[in-house]
Amino acid sequence: MSITKILVLGKTGEGKSTLCNYILKYNEKKCKESSAPGLCTKTVDGFISNHYKDIFMIDTPGLSDSSGEDQIIVDRIRKAIKDKHSQGIRAIILVSNINTDRLSFDDKRLLLIYCKMFPIPEFWYHVGIVFSKSYDYFPEEALNGFKSTKQKEFLHDLIKTIENHTNELNKTLPPDRQIQIPGVIQAFFTDCGELLPGFNHDRTDKEIERLINWARGNDYLDFSRTDFNTDMDIN
Repeated sequence: MSITKILVLGKTGEGKSTLCNYILKYNEKKCKESSAPGLCTKTVDGFISNHYKDIFMIDTPGLSDSSGEDQIIVDRIRKAIKDKHSQGIRAIILVSNINTDRLSFDDKRLLLIYCKMFPIPEFWYHVGIVFSKSYDYFPEEALNGFKSTKQKEFLHDLIKTIENHTNELNKTLPPDRQIQIPGVIQAFFTDCGELLPGFNHDRTDKEIERLINWARGNDYLDFSRTDFNTDMDIN
């Protein structure tokens, strides 16, 4: 059985660990969730799913929090990939709260950091975004409204920002290392939190299945030409 590794990235409190725990499906939460005081993820942790036996989730510390430790966290993520996960990663998931209307300055800054962290030509074709807190009690019409807004505004702005960052980065890269820009970023809408009485997670489960199948269908990312030994300045 080939293992599909999914690397989860994003800001603190957006639902990265909650997503990982939902897919892992253990009785106890393997990944520390920031909703619990003092328990937000501090390390890069990886676990095989108890439900999807070929899925390996990699949870990472949140960026852009009040600690000001983004450089330390980026170095920690890069070291974990170099030492443990240089093979097997098929998908990168960015997690964003569905109530975020437009890309913020911090969001755009993080996209630049990801461009610098992973100067791999096909990297962005392996990236999907999970809009967390897409509550399963939302009426279908309301959720469709959110989806339409995300497609027209947030995702359009996301791709444009990635394009701007990579155009600058490509000026420093040889022709065979030019980073490619996808026309579409895969989007998934999930509610991985506690259920309200009388509701179920059927809609989220379908989205998770779609995410898993998309990840399985990707080729493995090639990190062989990524220089993890050189310090990376995020500024």
